[in-house]
Amino acid sequence: MRHIRAFLLRLGGLFHKERHDRDLAEEIESNLQLHIEDNLRAGMSPEDARREALLKFGGVESAKEAYRDRRGLPLLEALAQDIRYAFRQIVKYPGFAAIIVLTLGLGAGATTAIFSVVNTVLLRPLPYRDPSRLVRVTQRYSLSLGPGFVLGPDYRAWRHENSSFEEIEAFYGPADTSLASKGAATAVRATSVTTRFFSMLGVNPILGRSFTDAEGAEGRNQVVLLSEGIWRTQFGGDPSILGTIIHLNGSAYTVVGVLPGSVRYPEGDVWTPISLDSPMFTAGSRPIVIVNVIGRLKEGITNSKAESDLNVIEHRIDNQWQQWVVQSRDRSAQVIALNAFLVRNVRSLLLILLGVVGFVLLIACANVSNLLLSRATGRGREFAIRAALGAGRIRLIRQSLTESLVLASLGSALGFLGGLWFVGFLKQLIPAGIPSSVRLDPVMFGFAVGIAIFATLVCGLVPALVASRTTVSEDLKSGGPQTGTWGGARLLRNVLVIFEITLSLILLIGAGLLVQTFVRLSDVRLGFDSHNILTAKVFRPMTNGFNTPSQVPFFDQVIDRLKTLPGVVAAGAGTRAPLSSCNGGPISIRDASGEHRLDSVCQNWISPDYFRAVGVPLLSGRFFDANDKSTAPPVVMINQALAHVASGDQDPIGHEVGLGGLKGITWAKIVGVVGDVRNNTLEQEPSPEIYIPYTQALLPLSVTFVVRASLNPLSLPNEVRKAVQAVDKYQASSIQTLDEFITASTEMQRFRMVLLSFFALLAFVLAILGIFGVMSFSVGQRTHEMAVRVAIGAQRSSVIWLVVRQGMSVAAFGLAGGILGALGLTRFLSSFLYDVKPTDIVTFLAAVLLLTGASFVACYLPARRASSVDPVKALRVE
Repeated sequence: MRHIRAFLLRLGGLFHKERHDRDLAEEIESNLQLHIEDNLRAGMSPEDARREALLKFGGVESAKEAYRDRRGLPLLEALAQDIRYAFRQIVKYPGFAAIIVLTLGLGAGATTAIFSVVNTVLLRPLPYRDPSRLVRVTQRYSLSLGPGFVLGPDYRAWRHENSSFEEIEAFYGPADTSLASKGAATAVRATSVTTRFFSMLGVNPILGRSFTDAEGAEGRNQVVLLSEGIWRTQFGGDPSILGTIIHLNGSAYTVVGVLPGSVRYPEGDVWTPISLDSPMFTAGSRPIVIVNVIGRLKEGITNSKAESDLNVIEHRIDNQWQQWVVQSRDRSAQVIALNAFLVRNVRSLLLILLGVVGFVLLIACANVSNLLLSRATGRGREFAIRAALGAGRIRLIRQSLTESLVLASLGSALGFLGGLWFVGFLKQLIPAGIPSSVRLDPVMFGFAVGIAIFATLVCGLVPALVASRTTVSEDLKSGGPQTGTWGGARLLRNVLVIFEITLSLILLIGAGLLVQTFVRLSDVRLGFDSHNILTAKVFRPMTNGFNTPSQVPFFDQVIDRLKTLPGVVAAGAGTRAPLSSCNGGPISIRDASGEHRLDSVCQNWISPDYFRAVGVPLLSGRFFDANDKSTAPPVVMINQALAHVASGDQDPIGHEVGLGGLKGITWAKIVGVVGDVRNNTLEQEPSPEIYIPYTQALLPLSVTFVVRASLNPLSLPNEVRKAVQAVDKYQASSIQTLDEFITASTEMQRFRMVLLSFFALLAFVLAILGIFGVMSFSVGQRTHEMAVRVAIGAQRSSVIWLVVRQGMSVAAFGLAGGILGALGLTRFLSSFLYDVKPTDIVTFLAAVLLLTGASFVACYLPARRASSVDPVKALRVE
């Protein structure tokens, strides 16, 4: 308690200093007067009496200093004094300070912005209750189907028989759905969930209630939860929405609640309950449903233990499956943390970007260190005077670090403000798959403060050590412009420049590789003509999804109406538009040599005019026509890739394909071969694909209409919507041009390319400024030498060559280091490259030439200035 009171008294002593000093002076004077009076009474003269009193007191000023030290906090006062001096230096040299603050601001701003994305996506916990125990449960398949979903009957067995989960819930979707209330139908994303799904996550509605267990039964599940976004945009945030009847794909649902906007997984605008008593969740039934499963593990249960538990259940229920369904040997459970599952596609990209901005920050710090070091070597006389007056080396270092701290703090504050702008810029670039709810919060502010401390240590420590390394007699004796120059300072400045060039070249090469990837993707052969094509995706009601005869008239009537629209050249429909996702399935091909099985082949159900609308060429055989009805012999078409895999150099026309369905295997004859079309992404080569008339097979719920127009397709969306709703007034459609769809498919590549190119350009500019700054300072210090060379007859060209040669020798070391670093680091970009090797010679050569040319200019300009110096004036100054 005594120490706290003493500290508070010292802290209070920092205020009202003038009054305290005045009181102290009065008290000392009063004490002296007492001694003087005693001396006067002893017979001394007034002058001797005062002199004797002062000698006895022991020094007035030293007493005042001792009192001030006991009264206040000397360290804090010295720090405040250093900060005031630092601001005076900023005012004295505003250009120097502005360059440092701007350099640090650029590095800190970029780093803070990218870290905000990393924090949002990778570090920030999911907005659910106890998210560390939430896991995503999937099934791995021996076929090339890929994980991500679970067979409905398996999930139902897991739900009732597992011993590893407190709760295990499921959902499917989101699916494009038509929502109609009082106005026209609009397209929304509908997701179906089990009734306890949101209670497992710990999500409570902001209005109304969640689903009840009773609403998970068939016939009682016509209730719906709205997202906060849809509630506010479509219903104006009406608090009386509860109990309102809305229509989803024509079926009536009652609104029972509104979920908060923090629910970002699973995605959805509206949520409906899953009926687990549906036949689709019963083993051995046809058809079945596939779902996504999330569970909450019990305390102490590991992922591997949960996987073993679920696999035992799968083995037990195998004998209930029909033969056409995969057996347990073909599938196994997989349990991974939910957060890890959600960021699996972007984790490596974000970590690479974080490393890139770390490079930029290091380059900025190296640049600032070079500037501070250059300035420190020119302040030798100042520090020599301070040392002569009694300042120790620690005191000199503290003053230099304080100046660096002030500059770094200003730079980090500027970086934080720049980060606010840069986050807004990032939101415009962020593609699907990365949450766009990026913001700067207290964590980001703390990160900016951390950058300031880091920048202070990196940028200020070495220059402070150099500046404090002073020899008083020598520095005061010389007094010239090179006062305080330390022999190792030049080497250190060169090392920093080499470091900057190395990192800059690595980033330039990485950006060049991604630019080449983007360019090659833009020029990739699609296999179809995307110009003037409008797509309209619809999602039909589940109630009609397994009744093909009731679906075909809808699509036929819509296509007929689309064909009559002004400017429409062709109209068709398919269950999968080009570049959309494709889950391959097994098929069998039968020819004269026997039967062959293929494990993974894309399937697309199409209308007769689909290929004409999309612009896919016919290579052999014929297109589908109006005669290929459900009553006609089954027929299929295949793409060139499948023809090559299945038949080699033989003509596949007339061969048969075995397709699985609700009625077992159906054999269909191949009647045509078409060109290859890109599947899934632009990076992937066309995979084997089979096309089936939608009149002859089980028609999936999602179908995309394709309309080719002779005019700008952007003039047709309203007409297309009217054509769809003229057939079904409750049917909404998601409309976009095929060119827009292609652009969207390259969003991630564009995001990588733009960001890495931006940071590479920033690093390039900082590195060149670093070279220019070092060369300018070096030339400034060597003015006398240059003047002597010119005075004794040296040609100006030889002076220029001398300076350029020295500067380019430093740059050469940096270029060599950058090439070696790029050879080691660009391999981390290999998964992001298309048709470009991580060691692409052209990219390496272009980056080296660019940086070499810029380095030459940065060396040449100071050299030219040095060669034009007037020897007489320079020597006179010396």
